Order: sequence, then C-alpha cells, then structure tokens
Amino acid sequence: MNGRPSIHDRLTRLGLTLAKRGWRRYRSGHARFYEEFFTEKHVHQELYDLRHRLRREAVVAALQDVLCRPEPALILDVGCGVGGTALAVARQSRVIGLVYSEADLRLANSMQTTTVRFVRGRAEELPLTNESVDVAICLEVLEHLPDDRAALTELHRVLRAGGRLIVSVPSNFYFREYRELIGHHRHYDREQLSELLAATGFRILSYIDNQPRLQMLHYYPYIILEAVHQLLNRYGARKPSMYQRPLTRLPYQCVCGMLTRMTAKRSQAVLASDVRSTFVLAESVL
Repeated sequence: MNGRPSIHDRLTRLGLTLAKRGWRRYRSGHARFYEEFFTEKHVHQELYDLRHRLRREAVVAALQDVLCRPEPALILDVGCGVGGTALAVARQSRVIGLVYSEADLRLANSMQTTTVRFVRGRAEELPLTNESVDVAICLEVLEHLPDDRAALTELHRVLRAGGRLIVSVPSNFYFREYRELIGHHRHYDREQLSELLAATGFRILSYIDNQPRLQMLHYYPYIILEAVHQLLNRYGARKPSMYQRPLTRLPYQCVCGMLTRMTAKRSQAVLASDVRSTFVLAESVL
C-alpha cells in the first residue's frame, strides 16, 4: 500500500494491540489457539455483526445463477468457522462446511441445522474426490495458511470444470505487526491475489465489494460498545456478547441502520481499479 498511514490505521493498530493482549498464551501453537479461543460469543458475532451479515448477503448475491439451478449445487465452504455463510447458501444447495478445530465443529453444530454437513479437515488436504464440487467458498482463510498456493491447488482439484470460487483475503496493511496481532502469514493486494489465482488455475469473473468505508466507520462505534460490554461483564452483569445485551445491542442496531443507508454500491470498474479489491468471484479454467 502506498502513502503514509492515517490516524485510522494507527488507531486500528492500537485497538488490536489492546484486544489481543491475552493471545500470548497461544504462541506455543495455532492449534491450541483455535481449540480454546472461539466461544459462544463468536456464534453471536457471526449472526448479528453487520460486517458478517453483509458478507453473507454478498456471497448469496454473487452465486444467484448457481443457487437458482433446478439441480441443487454442491457447495464447499472451507474454513467456515461457526457456519454462518454455509447456512445462508444451504437454503438452495447441498453444503459441506469444512472446519479446522473440534471447537469450531462443536459451535457450528450448535446452530442446530440439518442442511449443512460440518466436517473437520485442512484446506491443503481436502477430503473430497476430484471434480466433485460446483462451488467453493474460502473467506478470510488463505492468509492463515503457511502455503496458500497448496490450498488453492486443492480447491481447483475438487472443483468441476467451470466451477465457481468465492475467495476473500485481507488487503495490505501498513504495519507488519498486524500479522502477529491477527495471526496472518501474509496480506494481499488486488494484483497479488489475481496472480495467485491465475497460477493455480482460476480466472476472476467479478469483484465483490468489501466496503472499506463501511468497515472504517463501523470500527469506532463497535469498539466503544464492546468496551462498554466488557466493563459490564467485569462488574457482574455478565452476558456472552454485546449483541445479547439490550444496552449495547440497541445502539449497535441503530448504528448499523445508518451505516447501511450511507453505503453506496460501487461499480465493477471502480472495484477493479481499487488495490484493496481482494474479495472476488472466480472460475476454474484449467
């Protein structure tokens, strides 16, 4: 990324540093982190956080032609977390949700669904046969893997010819500390992602708006309300997440409504020229 870091970039780094203070105990291995860190709070975040909801809606919109086919498509959601996106596309398709940890598997199954089959596995060694999948979804996963190319090669293997891939990765940040703070091996810009996809047998069909302006504006009220929630938890009024507490949930809902009304849809021409465009719909071509 060019230019100098803004005040927002510096505040984001400070917020992450404070939020991740407890992560030091996980430095012995990421496997322990994924088994211990995620809790019921993350189920609530998946269901109610504006960013997660808009991402689900964007995925469903990008796959409308596939979801409307007479024969239900088989969709693989790699690194599906607690399963929010998998559930959203399962209304019209058969879905396999691949999770990394036993904790994620337990949380995903707590959603009480019979429409998604959740299984444990690794993106670099998918437990599926060649050309067996119509669509693969891989959201905010590649940056966590030591070998992102191996994972995309596996996705290409299991996708049928002409199969669709929706992938999102974080765009480049100014500060290298972000990688340790968030647990990432790397970040990407539009060209880096495009080159990686081309090298593993994919062609970008269109860009999906990751709404950087909304992400920035959302950050400040979210941090304030989360801080209020944490203070109330500390002094005895415990709730699993701020989304379950009326004092923080109602203001959050008001903020989300305002942000949604303020956010304009960007054209493909604008997205294709934005170096932060790292949320794409691609097609298997080789």
